Amino acid sequence: MGLPFQDSELALTVSRVLSYSVVAVCSVMKFPQIYTILSAKSATGISLRASWLEISSFLIGFFYGYTNNFNISTYGEAGLLALQAAPLIVLIMQYQRKWNLENIIYIIITAIFVSASLAGVVPQYVFRILLSATIVTGSLGTSVQISNIYQLKSRGDVSVITWGLATYGCLVRVFSSVVEVGDYLIILNYIVALFLCSTVLCMCFYYGKGGKKK
Repeated sequence: MGLPFQDSELALTVSRVLSYSVVAVCSVMKFPQIYTILSAKSATGISLRASWLEISSFLIGFFYGYTNNFNISTYGEAGLLALQAAPLIVLIMQYQRKWNLENIIYIIITAIFVSASLAGVVPQYVFRILLSATIVTGSLGTSVQISNIYQLKSRGDVSVITWGLATYGCLVRVFSSVVEVGDYLIILNYIVALFLCSTVLCMCFYYGKGGKKK
């Protein structure tokens, strides 16, 4: 039994248009956050651990789509986001003074994973296992960011624009995954991500940069 809208030409056309809009948006999605950090010369309230979990989710999602020969419009933004997340992590490490052994090891592991994936030596079933894991790790990463904002009672240097675009991207991806991909694992991944990203966005508006006064 197929998913709703999968046989609809109109739904497919709308999905393609929205999907390419997501790719376009995601090509600059992390720029507001990078600009905020550089302007403030601070990365207050931004979780480095959440950023590591996020970039791992982007890379796994990108290579999963690539190895399954999905249309590039359904996963291309993951690669663009990973490219932006890399310098963002470097900035967070710099301003939070976290150039420690743990993070250097993360850099090495990430570089090895990307190299192996590009070389085609990672079996496709491994990506599916990893994608299943990203539902948990990605949720944990965003949950850490939610916890940071709640504890500070302020969004700090977290970019509202970046999380707004992320929420839009997840919303579109839920629809496009139903229409074009039909992979329940991917759909579940985006539904969870949509809920968490919208939670971060709402908390940013609620607390603001200066914090919520009691």
